[in-house]
Amino acid sequence: MADDPNPYASLAAAKAMMRIDAEAAAPTVVLQLARRVEWSPARVAAMLREVEAGAFSAALAAEATTPRTRNSPRFIRLLELCYPQDALPAAREILDQATDEETICACLHVLATSVIRGPGARAPPHGPPGVERSNPRRHVIGAIAELDDWPAIARRLSDPEWWVRYRAAQALAGLPGMNTRRLLELRDQQTDRFARDILDHVLAESALR
Repeated sequence: MADDPNPYASLAAAKAMMRIDAEAAAPTVVLQLARRVEWSPARVAAMLREVEAGAFSAALAAEATTPRTRNSPRFIRLLELCYPQDALPAAREILDQATDEETICACLHVLATSVIRGPGARAPPHGPPGVERSNPRRHVIGAIAELDDWPAIARRLSDPEWWVRYRAAQALAGLPGMNTRRLLELRDQQTDRFARDILDHVLAESALR
């Protein structure tokens, strides 16, 4: 029944499978999630939240990095329901090769929510507090700094949006072991004028504190 062309009937069947034996059903259901783009994202998330994340976390993260789903923001966002140890590597791998803005935003959202929740955690029923879903790029740069992912942060120093550049510069300034001398060296290495300007801005703020 999970193969039924009717999206309501097929999703209901998938939900029943997960309720009966989530661990056994998860591999099949994850493959269906990749194919059935007509399934309601809200209903899919509700189905996954009903069961223990360990049943589907590894399978969903592995599927997210496959060619058929790595460019699907709809599927990538489901990673926030996985354990961070599964979600983070998958989101970072996709982000490294992503060029589409929606895919990038989906990855950044997953990175932020996974870091905020910490190791072994799963997403709360209604999503993490304080993260604006409509524009995650502004709010997640600071969280990425916790990953010590220098290339990802440095690339955002040249982002078209000033607020994203500012968050990236703040994140770099807040990294463990970062000091004024190292931040100045990093600024001098930048070839983009906007990147240098935003680092100067953050350096000036630090001097005023």
